[in-house]
Amino acid sequence: MRRTLLAAAAVIAACGGEPKGLVPVSGAGNGSQSGPDALVLRVPRTGGKPRVFAYSHLDSVVWSGSNAAAVDRVLGFDEDAGAVVFADDRERAMRIDFRLGQTDQVSVMPLLGANSADGSALYGMDAMGSVVRLTQSANWTFKPPRSARAVFPQRDGTLLVVGGRGPQTTVWKLFPPEPKILDSASFPATWRPLTEQVGDRLYLIVDSGLVSLATRTLDWTPPVHFRSPIVAAVSSPSGDRVFVANEGSHQVSVVDRYRNRVTDHIDLPGQPSDLRVDPLGRYVLARTANGDSAWVVAIGTGRTIGTVATAWRRD
Repeated sequence: MRRTLLAAAAVIAACGGEPKGLVPVSGAGNGSQSGPDALVLRVPRTGGKPRVFAYSHLDSVVWSGSNAAAVDRVLGFDEDAGAVVFADDRERAMRIDFRLGQTDQVSVMPLLGANSADGSALYGMDAMGSVVRLTQSANWTFKPPRSARAVFPQRDGTLLVVGGRGPQTTVWKLFPPEPKILDSASFPATWRPLTEQVGDRLYLIVDSGLVSLATRTLDWTPPVHFRSPIVAAVSSPSGDRVFVANEGSHQVSVVDRYRNRVTDHIDLPGQPSDLRVDPLGRYVLARTANGDSAWVVAIGTGRTIGTVATAWRRD
């Protein structure tokens, strides 16, 4: 493939049989930009032939491949190998290879909690609570002291594994394929992670608000407290801000990562039930309570600019 796919996280957009919605996988382009071309990957929601389009000339097909399975969520993009990895609707890991023009099944069995930092090494868990790493050259398995509940691969090659329950919940740090545990720290008993890691911090939604773990040192930063429980939280693509929706509130709070506190609020027409940020970092999408539409907020101005009728999917 003569053009290079760029993004740190490729996103699949699809509706019905043939894809209709489009989501850019790299920075915006106007046809005159220098450097690698900005491209968009589209796959039918129920599975089918993947296609790559030039962005922002979305009527120009530059690549098409063999049929792919139904996409549940995209895991990462491997720029060196020219491949996108994703989890299908059966939680199996799949790879779309742009150079060979084919889709390969990476894992036969479900890969629970699949995650990837670079689109090359895939991490997840098996049914027994062991950690599994899948690569094109070899596979690796690690049995932690207690059953794994989540894995968070890091850009520097290290891996954070969360295991145990209740007061015994712990995060362990490793450097695969070496099985030696390099460091560990206590973990909140009840937590939800943000969809995307924010730089070298792992943000968690807990009862007290929003907390973050420094992934290099395994030190906890002071929590950001809120008056009511957090419904949803999402970070900007740059990782400098986290947008938080709270129960019973018609506002979205903006948390500054560097100040570690709320620095602004965005008013909404009603209570949001979920949040997303577009891959270019221009808009926040806030799902309405009834779930059949979303409010569109311009991040630059902090204002709600409209409402769109849309379904809401994991990807």
